Amino acid sequence: MCLYSDGRVEDWFTNAYAKTGKKLDMGKSCVRFKRLDDLPLDIVGLAVDRMTPDDFIASYERAKGLR
Repeated sequence: MCLYSDGRVEDWFTNAYAKTGKKLDMGKSCVRFKRLDDLPLDIVGLAVDRMTPDDFIASYERAKGLR
């Protein structure tokens, strides 16, 4: 979810994923893959590390305020 809620993180993730040479199949809140070998776990780990829980909560609260 943190990828979808922050465009900067999403852009970073899609660019980093593309550099691995693997095909990205991503939905609004998921990354789809058929085999574990298809998923670059180092990129996923870095993506999780890029958004702190406080950042995620702030992003959620900003989005909620727009409704």
